[in-house]
Amino acid sequence: MRKMIIALLFLLIPSVSAQNITRDDTCYVPAETVIEGDYFVLCRTLIVDGTINGRLYGIAAAAQLNGQLNGNVYLIAGQAVVRSEVAGDVHFAGGILQFSPESALIAPGGGISSLSLSTHIQARTIMGSIAAAGYQLQVDGEIAREVNYWGTALELNGGVGGDFQANVGGQNTAGVPEMLTLLRILAPDTQLLEPGLLVGDAATVGGTFTYTAPLPATILATLPQAPTFIQSQQVEFGLPPDEDVSTQYSAILYRFLTEIAVIFLLSILLLTVSTARMQQLEATLLQSPGRSLAVGLGAFIVFLPLMFLIFLATVIVALMLSAVQLNIFATAFVIVTNVFNLGVFSIAGFSAIYLGRALTALAVGQWVIRRLVSTKGTDRQRALAALVVGGVILSICVSLPAVGWLAATLAAMMGTGSTLLALARQRIQQQAQATQGKKGVRHTPPPITEDRPLLPGNENLPDGFQWWE
Repeated sequence: MRKMIIALLFLLIPSVSAQNITRDDTCYVPAETVIEGDYFVLCRTLIVDGTINGRLYGIAAAAQLNGQLNGNVYLIAGQAVVRSEVAGDVHFAGGILQFSPESALIAPGGGISSLSLSTHIQARTIMGSIAAAGYQLQVDGEIAREVNYWGTALELNGGVGGDFQANVGGQNTAGVPEMLTLLRILAPDTQLLEPGLLVGDAATVGGTFTYTAPLPATILATLPQAPTFIQSQQVEFGLPPDEDVSTQYSAILYRFLTEIAVIFLLSILLLTVSTARMQQLEATLLQSPGRSLAVGLGAFIVFLPLMFLIFLATVIVALMLSAVQLNIFATAFVIVTNVFNLGVFSIAGFSAIYLGRALTALAVGQWVIRRLVSTKGTDRQRALAALVVGGVILSICVSLPAVGWLAATLAAMMGTGSTLLALARQRIQQQAQATQGKKGVRHTPPPITEDRPLLPGNENLPDGFQWWE
């Protein structure tokens, strides 16, 4: 069953039989270990120092591939570092993908397919091609065949033996600020590229060079063929009526791919942490969608004024400290407070915008699955199926021109509202249980242990009578 789940998440990649399946918090293949046949892993951390003579299928929050991989690699991960020699193709979906300088794809035609926020290729050789989509791609290694990229930023410093085709964005391209925020949170050490195309002076391209971008690229290298530049419009919330149809479809496809990549990544991470908690939040959203939307709207309305009030209070306190000649303390107070506030509000905003949408996607998928197919299977299996269905539906809605921003806003509000409702209900239940426990305790006075004379009127009471009952 685990093999079926992983195959579903990789969009029904070719089915195979396997005897090597590992599910644990940490999946480790020691250097002296040789695995014969396909290897399936589902874990928080994946480390491969040994040899795998077969295909590797994996889902992990973090992955390090250091050993010899004699087969194709299919990997979903938050972050992945490849230092291996891979005798096959590498297919990756997730957050950050990095090929170190000692890595190589040595099989004839062995290439890379990547759907990620950031892909950095420093491999000494790639015998095949690169097909990548995401926010940024940086190529510093040697690529034997062609490079095809669709995203926002691309930097080419290595060699490309075949054709080069790229579709990049600009500073005002829709989704760029959100992608930059997500990258800074998930991988603060990752070098963020400026939107657009940069070709370094050491880069070489053996075939044709074609790129689509809002502005001309910065090309420092001398290319054998003159680049072909196709200018595109930077798309915001709507599409101009006179815009080329192919450009419109490209903008919609880009928004869909980026949205579904973010939803899949965050949802898998959340399900890895706690499937039960996610199911509780989904149930709250499905039971009270209107109330969740109202609470989420209220939270969004309160958020900005609250930020302003905190900033204003910081300024007032700093001015008061300066007025009494405590300038050093005033400066330190402003720096510490602003750093703290920036961190808190960044996390809150990220949770509301991205985690709220991921939760809404899971709830939508759960609602559809319950009405169309059987609900058999484990909780994790149903959650993963709901992720695929709901993620695709929500990504399509968010990608629509003119109204996509409204779908994204409503999804974020509903997800945030359901989270706040669930927390409030949990707090009320805890208080009710505490109150119930106090009411159920019967307090009685201590028994009388010493003999005392009976009071008037108590002479005829039965033996064993306790007056406090």
